[in-house]
Amino acid sequence: GAFFDHGGNSIRVTAAELAPAVTNGGTTPGTLIGPDFTVACGGGSLRLTQVQKAGRAAMDGAEFLRGARIEVGMVLGRL
Repeated sequence: GAFFDHGGNSIRVTAAELAPAVTNGGTTPGTLIGPDFTVACGGGSLRLTQVQKAGRAAMDGAEFLRGARIEVGMVLGRL
């Protein structure tokens, strides 16, 4: 599975879907490019639909994003 770091916490991506084609040429993979938790990838983009904080139940990606203080243009941290 995929993981990223946010605020020192390991976040697991438990579900994602291909996002509609978004021009992200030159955008660093891992960059949040949409308010619906769309993230740039090496070739295209994914919408993170469900994530899980360590030791917690999985939650809706949009719900996580609302409370996480991650803004469009920020790059999700690597573990």
